Amino acid sequence: ADIVSRLRLNWQLLGRPDLSDEERARALHDYNKDLLVLAKRLRHDALNQPKLPTYDSFDLHHTRDARQRRFLGLHEDVVPAIEVKLSELEERYCLPGIGVPLVGVIPAGKVQPGTDDMFNIATRGMVTALNAVMSFDGDGKPQFRVYSLQDKTSIPVGKLEYPLAADWSALLEVYWNLTRVKEDRWLGLLRPQELRSTTGLSSIQAYNPNKIPVILTHGLMSSAGTFDNLVNRLYADPEIRRNYQFWYFNYPTGVAWTISARAYRESLRKLRDRVDPRHTNPNWDKMVVVGHS
Repeated sequence: ADIVSRLRLNWQLLGRPDLSDEERARALHDYNKDLLVLAKRLRHDALNQPKLPTYDSFDLHHTRDARQRRFLGLHEDVVPAIEVKLSELEERYCLPGIGVPLVGVIPAGKVQPGTDDMFNIATRGMVTALNAVMSFDGDGKPQFRVYSLQDKTSIPVGKLEYPLAADWSALLEVYWNLTRVKEDRWLGLLRPQELRSTTGLSSIQAYNPNKIPVILTHGLMSSAGTFDNLVNRLYADPEIRRNYQFWYFNYPTGVAWTISARAYRESLRKLRDRVDPRHTNPNWDKMVVVGHS
């Protein structure tokens, strides 16, 4: 009760336009600090006491887009980004703002390559960039909301607008550890037949028709993980995040390049036929292809 009371008080303060910069910064700090404690408690309860409400029953707020509505029921865990320690990445890039940055983990069994938004071929799971906020709109009743950062970057508090806090490096770190593509580099070269199922396009997040695709393709004795720090640095740029989406073409490098090239073309053709069947989306014609060897 005390923590919710403090959250309500600071939420109300943050909605006031007459606060000084120092008062606003202190209210935001205190609000985010308490909210992080609450988010950790909710995660602990959801993971350790199955009879308690899970993330599926929280008041989750999303866009009206059908692919976002499928968010419910997908995640097996929602990890506070601050608890993600970097091992694959060299630098951490965060966006300050309101709320608690989270990384949603979608298990392999719920990744469906045949749907428009989930075209991950190497089905070892996917991740989503999220942000948790507790709002007190209208009658002041607390509402714990989880936003997808792919489509929403700010929220109103009173008559003011605040950016949603984000930790893109935590998202990428969890993704590379979840997929473990780096572990397959030698196997892909020496025993490529064992990695046929991993050949094809994959994406860290859901397909977005409003962004230009950037396809990253690795070289010999390598994997999509070779681009981890590159993408981490690119994600730090708000203009790049706003305008581009990153895809990977992964393949076992022991296979003849002509076979992999054909798989590349077929993967692109099939994906566009599925998500842009009339071939009218101009972003496909602005596609950027990056190769490394």
